[in-house]
Amino acid sequence: MTQTCRWINRAWRWLGQRQQRTFERDLLRPKKVQAKLLFEIVQANCQTDFGKQHGFERIKSVDDYQRSVPLTQYDDYVGAIDRIRTGNRRVLTRDDVTRLVPTSGSTNAVKWIPMTKSQLASFKTLANLWMADIFTQQPEVMAGPAYWSISPAITMPDIASAVPLGFEDDAAYGGWLRPFIQRIWPVPSWIQHAGSDFQELTLLHLLQAHQLSLVSVWHPSFFSQLCEAMVSQWDHLMMILREGKTYHVHGRSVRVKNMAAAKRLGQRDPNQPQRIWPQLAHISCWADGHARGAAEHLHTLFPKSRLVPKGILATEACVSLPFQGCWPLALFGAFFEFMDEKDQVFLAHQLEEDKAYSLIITTRGGLYRYRMFDQVRVTGFLGQTPSIRFNGKTDHTSDLVGEKLNEAFVADAMRKAGLDDRSVLAPVLDPPHYRLLLGSPTHPDIGHHLDLLLSDNPYYAQARNQGQLKPLSVKHIDYHPQKRALSDAVASNRVRGGVKVLALAAPEPH
Repeated sequence: MTQTCRWINRAWRWLGQRQQRTFERDLLRPKKVQAKLLFEIVQANCQTDFGKQHGFERIKSVDDYQRSVPLTQYDDYVGAIDRIRTGNRRVLTRDDVTRLVPTSGSTNAVKWIPMTKSQLASFKTLANLWMADIFTQQPEVMAGPAYWSISPAITMPDIASAVPLGFEDDAAYGGWLRPFIQRIWPVPSWIQHAGSDFQELTLLHLLQAHQLSLVSVWHPSFFSQLCEAMVSQWDHLMMILREGKTYHVHGRSVRVKNMAAAKRLGQRDPNQPQRIWPQLAHISCWADGHARGAAEHLHTLFPKSRLVPKGILATEACVSLPFQGCWPLALFGAFFEFMDEKDQVFLAHQLEEDKAYSLIITTRGGLYRYRMFDQVRVTGFLGQTPSIRFNGKTDHTSDLVGEKLNEAFVADAMRKAGLDDRSVLAPVLDPPHYRLLLGSPTHPDIGHHLDLLLSDNPYYAQARNQGQLKPLSVKHIDYHPQKRALSDAVASNRVRGGVKVLALAAPEPH
C-alpha cells in the first residue's frame, strides 16, 4: 500500500506543481488576472438569457459590469434554476449545466447551485494546488492513504429534473487521477449508503488503515465524534475485526474481518487516537469563526499532527485555499468583489490588511454579483493577493429591538470571550434580551464580559442603555450544540459532514 500511495500521490503532486507555477505568477498580478476572468465569463455568456437582459455585449470594463448587473442573492435565481431543471439551455450560461448541487449545512431551505464543466474545473484546480502544497510542505503525507470526509447519503427530493441533482464525490476533483485516488481511499465511497451502519463501517475501515497520513473533513467535530464513538464501541469493533461481520449495503454484501488489524490494535488505547494512527501527519478542517474551539479540541487528540485550517470552499465557488502558509484568494475560482461595512465595493487588489469585507462572487456556473453573506478578514498578502480567513455569516441576524446582531459579529465576540462551539447565544423574546447557553465551564463573570463585547455594536449598546434590552443572562446546558446540529441534520435530511454550528441560535420565547 505504501508504494502504491507514493506513486499515485507523486502523480498528483506533479499535476499540481504544473498549475502551481501559473498560480504563483498570478498572485503577483491579481488585478489583471481577475479582470481577464471577468471578461471571459461575460463574453462567453453574452447570448444567454441573463446576458441579454443585462447587456453583456456592451460591457467593456469592470465599471461597466458593476453598472449593468445589480447585486443578487439566491432568490433572484429561483426562476432561472427552475427553467434549467426543466431542460432549458443558455439560461444563465452558454455551457450546459451538468448538475444542480444542493447547498449543505444551511439553516434555510435547499438552494440548488448550477454546476458547469468550467466551474467544476476550478474546484479541480484548487484540489490539485492544495494537495501539491501539502506534499511539498509535508512529503511524508505521500506515504499513506487519506481519509476524505464521507457523509451518509441524503435522499434527493422526488422532483422531475432534466439535470442530475446531487453531489460529486471528492474524488471527482482529482480529474483523470480519480480512479487511482479512489484506490487508496481507506473508506470507500459506497459507505455513504450504509444507513445506520455508516459510522460503524467507517470506523472499521479506518482502524484497518494504520498508515493513514491525511484526514480531510469539514467541521472538526465530525472526526472528533468518530474518535469518541471508537472509544465507546472499542470492544465491539475489535470483536468484528476478529470474528467478522457481513453488511448489506446498497445491493451489495460486504464481509469485514481482519485478524491482523485486531491483533495489532489489541494493545492500543482508543483514548489515544494518535497511537491508533501514528503516521497521521496532516488534518484539514474548518478552524475559523465558531469552529475554532472544535478545531483546537481535535488537535488535542492528535497533538503530533499538523492541523491546517481549510480555505473558504463553498458550493458556489472556490474562494481561498491553504498555500505556502497563507490562505490566498483563489483568483481562478470566481471574479470577486468585497463590500465593507459602509456598503462600499472593492476589488481584490484594493483590499486592506486586517479589514473585514462581505463576499460577492461572479462564477462560471452562472451566478453574477452574487452575495455570499460570508464575512472575511484580510490577514496579509501573498505576492499582491490578499490572504483571507472566514469571520462568519452576515445574513444570519437577530433584531429584537433594532440592535441587528449578525452571526459574524457574535462569533467574533464569543471568540474574544474565550467561548467555543459548545456555547451559543440565543435571543429571548420576552423580556427582550440575550441568553448565553453555556456548554462548557468558564469564569463566573462571563455574562457581563460578553455583554460588554456585544456593546461594541452601537445599536446593541444603545438598546441596553435605554433598557430596551435586559442584561444578558446565562443558562448552563447539558448537550453539545454540534451534536444536536448533527442530529437535526439527519432528521431534516441534510448532509451531516458539512453541518455548521452557528454562534447565534434560534430565538427562545422566554
